[in-house]
Amino acid sequence: MIQENFNSTGDEPQESSSMQLQRQITATRARMSHTIDEISEELQPKRLMEEYVNEYSEQLVEKLNQKSKAYAAEFTRKTKENPFPLLALVAGVALFAAYTSKDKKKEAPAPPVR
Repeated sequence: MIQENFNSTGDEPQESSSMQLQRQITATRARMSHTIDEISEELQPKRLMEEYVNEYSEQLVEKLNQKSKAYAAEFTRKTKENPFPLLALVAGVALFAAYTSKDKKKEAPAPPVR
């Protein structure tokens, strides 16, 4: 299109040819501006992260599931081999809860007598 404008026969006034070029340049600038806006929107970090999460979320969930199952199996195996650390932990928590509840009962203020 632009090449056609340069190959004019000279019958057209120079002004209309330059006006045509200006319109074409303006249209091209508008298209380029729109394209640049689309590209910048696509390259925003938030959008890239959303696409990544959407694309790989199933794989991430599956890996998390596998890892948690592996940790649970390892914990169960170790507990079966040596249950004493877990029993000591449970006993410690039970004693802590028992002493904490006794302390709260002792510190509770007596109701006022009238």
